[in-house]
Amino acid sequence: MFTVRKNRLPAHCQKWRALEGLAEEAQEIIDSVEAGPVRDAGLIGVARLLAETLKEEKAT
Repeated sequence: MFTVRKNRLPAHCQKWRALEGLAEEAQEIIDSVEAGPVRDAGLIGVARLLAETLKEEKAT
């Protein structure tokens, strides 16, 4: 199966953890920022990071 060295996960697991982190960040923005342009900008930023991460995943 997979070889795990020094608490490092296989690359595909690291990418999924990154996606989970982005989803958590989006939820934090939704929970902590009042609805409006500031929250929208934060969510757009997270969406762009998510899109880039998925694009990189597809390329590999």
